[in-house]
Amino acid sequence: MDKKNIDYKAIYSLGIIFTFSGIPITIATRNPAFLGLMAFGIILMLTGYVNRDKWEGAIKKKGI
Repeated sequence: MDKKNIDYKAIYSLGIIFTFSGIPITIATRNPAFLGLMAFGIILMLTGYVNRDKWEGAIKKKGI
């Protein structure tokens, strides 16, 4: 089975979109179930951020 490259920068971007779209949808519909959308976005953001060293074209910090 081939190991596929995962685009963590795209996952981070999707996390931002889901997080910041979950808040107004929750307010507009008055349905707290859409807070799950925000939680899913936070999980995606954290996954992308933790693996930011694997972003394509990312500048790696040296030292410290």
